Amino acid sequence: MFERSEFRATPPGASTAGCPDRREAGRDADSRVAFFCLLFLARQEKKVRRRAQLPAPALCPFTFANNWNLTPITNRFITRRQKLESDPNFLINTMPHRIAVLDFETTGMAPGEGARATELGLVLLEGGRVVERFQSLMRSGAWVSPFITQLTGITQAMVDAAPPAAEVMREAARLVQGVPLVAHNAAFDRKFWQHELALAGLAAPQPFVCTVLLARRLYPQAGSHSLGNLATYLQLPATGRAHRALADAEMAAALLTRIQHDLRTRWSVAQPDFGTLQQLQRLARPAVQRWLLRQAAGEGAGAGADEAVDAAEKMSKSRT
Repeated sequence: MFERSEFRATPPGASTAGCPDRREAGRDADSRVAFFCLLFLARQEKKVRRRAQLPAPALCPFTFANNWNLTPITNRFITRRQKLESDPNFLINTMPHRIAVLDFETTGMAPGEGARATELGLVLLEGGRVVERFQSLMRSGAWVSPFITQLTGITQAMVDAAPPAAEVMREAARLVQGVPLVAHNAAFDRKFWQHELALAGLAAPQPFVCTVLLARRLYPQAGSHSLGNLATYLQLPATGRAHRALADAEMAAALLTRIQHDLRTRWSVAQPDFGTLQQLQRLARPAVQRWLLRQAAGEGAGAGADEAVDAAEKMSKSRT
């Protein structure tokens, strides 16, 4: 199913019979230092997992893993799942804060009008880095119009040869289990996420954050807040053809990462996590500046932030 590369450390004193190189290394002081360093890292990992209530790793605590390459299960079920880590000595990531960015390509605007999904793309972010991707076309029996084919490049033949929509949604739901979701124009994608999961007999409990709402509050001067225009305005890297699910999901993930970066560096928001983004997207636009100053000042500093906002407003009026 997949390939992985491993490095295992041999504890001092362990049997190395029949292996002269390991016997010599076991008596070497550097080997002992390396072993105890690995032991320390394993204990730290255990503490992090206990605090985050994460399951124990499948690999032994002295195992390094990198370059996980998963191949398609069958020729007809074509998906893209990749765990990306370039460091050959990357210790299994234990960071609990994951966010999944998704995008649907569809046959129409709303499930209530009979539209169905034709493609799903997912990008998982952890600590601001892409750690996994998923993409698949979906066979739902829906008709793909010439307009949709011209817009997305997805043809009727491509959809008819794809795996069943319910199968794709079950795999996607398994991938994002317990992970909050982000989409560009989330009101659109949330409808199809919930509808396709319901048809597959699955619940859709995940909360959503919308990068359109966030961008309107943080970058009002951008004009249009379409994904393509924001990518140009913020000089985000190109990710592929627009209106294909994975390329759009990757672009939305890049936009989300930029928003979190700007919240930290430009507006001094110490922890722009998913909960903070939820608060921000609910704000009326006139309240955004005051909220940002309060976040920068920290909890319990609302009065000081209000004074700073009032002073900034007076200075702005005096200049005009």
